[in-house]
Amino acid sequence: SGQETTVTGLVGESVRLPCDVDVKRCGNVYFITWTKNVSDVWKRIYLYSNDVEKPLQELANPDRADFFLRNSTAQLEIFPLRLADEGQYKCDVTYVRGKCPSLSYANLITLAKPSLPSVELKGAPLSPGATVGPLQEGDVLSLTC
Repeated sequence: SGQETTVTGLVGESVRLPCDVDVKRCGNVYFITWTKNVSDVWKRIYLYSNDVEKPLQELANPDRADFFLRNSTAQLEIFPLRLADEGQYKCDVTYVRGKCPSLSYANLITLAKPSLPSVELKGAPLSPGATVGPLQEGDVLSLTC
């Protein structure tokens, strides 16, 4: 318990964050709380119990999360993944019988496919084959990636 797993996902696709659950040793799950570290504050993002499955914060609108629990395998699925989803997540399991080590951490790294390059002049895209200028010696042309 307390271990951290690194998970990598592609923006626009789905990703599953693991959660350590020990039903054999600790008994039935009463409640699971998922939190995300946002500027050193743990914010609740998903709540699970037998009768509640509730996405919160950025996972709630639209609903971008599902939770899967089977025996000792538990995962929070996020879809579609966004760049802003990157960060550290914590899964805190509360068991019906009480105290049992229950924290697990997931470090989510988001990757994005590069977009096609575009050239803009004063905020408006230039059409293919367009020219910029004329420029004279000493003029400054800034290109931003």
